[in-house]
Amino acid sequence: MRRAIDGALTAFIASIDALRQEERLLAAEQHTTALAALQSESAACRSELHTLTAEIAEQEQGYEDLAQEHDRITEDRNQLAVKVAQQGAALTRMSAEIKDWQRQAADAQAAVETVNRLLSEEKAAHLRSSLQLDQLRSELTAKHQVEQALDEARRENARLRGRLEVLEPLAATLAASAHREAGGKV
Repeated sequence: MRRAIDGALTAFIASIDALRQEERLLAAEQHTTALAALQSESAACRSELHTLTAEIAEQEQGYEDLAQEHDRITEDRNQLAVKVAQQGAALTRMSAEIKDWQRQAADAQAAVETVNRLLSEEKAAHLRSSLQLDQLRSELTAKHQVEQALDEARRENARLRGRLEVLEPLAATLAASAHREAGGKV
């Protein structure tokens, strides 16, 4: 029964390890994909920002219509700059989250190692307990054999006492008879 529990506990810990590993791999893949998408989008935004800045430089030579276009492009550039800043902050947060997940994975690994150590200690304690139980069984068997010998001696003693109870009156009668015969001869 104890081995079955130990086996079930070991299988349970192994399944938890596998699930955690799969979860970490899935999370890492998802965050790597998201990080790559954000980086790609950020690069595209930077490229677009560079293009818009060049376009502004070219159109600054125009008149009022060009000035209005300049204002529009400047607004777009400002919005893109805000978006780039937001994406930079998102990248920073994601990096912090990845570090946190790595720390959690390390904590989970430490917990698994602790459980494995406790399991090893439990197995060692179980082995010691089994050895003690075997010793107690051996001692109990020896005690049982001594008790059987004592019971046999008691039965033999009772049998001899019964014979003695039969023989004592007979011996007394014979002694009395011998005494009378000896007295008659005198």
